Amino acid sequence: MKKKTALTIAGSDCSGGAGIQADLKTMTMNGVYAMSAITALTAQNTTGVRGIQESTPDFLKQQLDAVFEDIYPDAVKIGMVASTELICVIADRLRHYGAKNVVVDPVMVATSGAALMKTDAVETLIAELLPISTLVTPNIPEAEVLSGMKIEREEDMVAAAKKIGDNFHCAVLLKGGHSINDANDLLYADGELTWFAGIKWIEKSVEVGREYLIFGRPSFYRGELQLAHPEMELVEKAFSRKAHSGMQGIYPSTEKIGSTLGTKGFFNIIANAWSVTEKHITESIPDSLRAHYGLMSLREAIFNVHFPQSAEKLQQAQQRLKFDEFLGVQLSIQAQRTDRLTRRNGFLFPKVGDLFNTFFNERLPFALTGAQKRVIKEIRQDTVSGYQMNRLLQGDVGSGKTMVALMSMLLAIDNGFQACMMAPTEILARQHAVKLAPIFESYGIKTVLLTGKMPARAKREALAAVADGSAGLVVGTHAVISNSAEFASLGLVVCDEQHRFGVRQRAALSAKGRDTHMLVLSATPIPRTLSLIMFGDLDLSVIDERPPGRKPIKT
Repeated sequence: MKKKTALTIAGSDCSGGAGIQADLKTMTMNGVYAMSAITALTAQNTTGVRGIQESTPDFLKQQLDAVFEDIYPDAVKIGMVASTELICVIADRLRHYGAKNVVVDPVMVATSGAALMKTDAVETLIAELLPISTLVTPNIPEAEVLSGMKIEREEDMVAAAKKIGDNFHCAVLLKGGHSINDANDLLYADGELTWFAGIKWIEKSVEVGREYLIFGRPSFYRGELQLAHPEMELVEKAFSRKAHSGMQGIYPSTEKIGSTLGTKGFFNIIANAWSVTEKHITESIPDSLRAHYGLMSLREAIFNVHFPQSAEKLQQAQQRLKFDEFLGVQLSIQAQRTDRLTRRNGFLFPKVGDLFNTFFNERLPFALTGAQKRVIKEIRQDTVSGYQMNRLLQGDVGSGKTMVALMSMLLAIDNGFQACMMAPTEILARQHAVKLAPIFESYGIKTVLLTGKMPARAKREALAAVADGSAGLVVGTHAVISNSAEFASLGLVVCDEQHRFGVRQRAALSAKGRDTHMLVLSATPIPRTLSLIMFGDLDLSVIDERPPGRKPIKT
């Protein structure tokens, strides 16, 4: 395993308590190969600073080039940089080398409140270094400068951290000393807040010899499991509440408030909600049906899913609620299908005309499989029923879906309607047009290609042919659903590789005609497709037979 490398860019501390010396020790103790670029030499110890000798911009540049051109650092930490010129050199070199994982400690204000940087240097740091930083680690006074707000309590720390992180698109570790709290630090990263308690808080909150329940989000650090700033509760206090199994629910929050409320906060909200609503829960399933399937009551299920009395009760509660959910889905399916089949609003294709028969009897290049014949019959039944067809044709690559689509489009044109095939890419649309145009034009049926990248003149001519009905077959990309595309009498839409289109896109194409029949093709149904089938929006046809001599598809 390659050893991690890190570069510290900061001033020195000859006594070893701060600056690059402290950084190098910390990196080494954590198993990281440490490197440094010195911004200034200092003569100092624990009692104070006696002298400073700042690096020149050119010499700092030479240091940075020497490091990056030899041992590229996995992370860069920037400490005190006092002058605008040095800040500009650092920013320029980090951008030049594409530095990653940049941590900026904006050393602007001392604990005493004394300014450590000139105003112009502060402005340069904000403008040049913060936009390329991954993590910023200000103290309270520095966070006030970066956020432009006063920080007097922990709520202000939260607001300031969010403001800095959102403004500069980086994570923020706000160090909490400076009389705000007992040096509890706040991390704001990826929209989430995490508090890290200082030793004084732990000393005040934890009693030696007492038992605590510890809970939080587990993670691994250097191969060991840890809980970063977990919540703690005395065991006797936890079990003094209403009788519970000891299990406690986890309630994810899209509002990123979990760190503010905490697990106990969510528990109290749920408990209060239950006390208000428990007497108003009414049973939705007859007792005989519940007894038949061994289901607990709805009231008992809701209680045990939030406050499980045992692992067995929790499982029973989940089973009951899942049963309700699936029952609701099935009832919805039946209701939607019933509604769909009571509306006779589809185009009628009453005849099998000359185009279809001639192609089938004289031009068909090979005999149709039994599966293809079955699917064509299903499509034929849909188009004479008076109902709008909305059918998914699923089959492996090479199973003959395109041939079924071709014959369906001939059927539509035989009955005086236009047909349209929509493909997800221009390449695929052109491939379809090249294959289909000679067949249809041999019968005197004009075929037009419509894509977004066509020359303006060709596009105008294609749109005109679609609008006046002279184009019997339209092959295209998303351009066919644009506002400029108006069909004279669209009767059938074939949507190839349906998983590449959204539901709204297919609906938009169907709306180009009045209750236009829809046939969608796919070799790879996706969960959304399966849900559409479940909800009765699509009927399903499957080509489960390969043409003679066709080899299996290997994936």
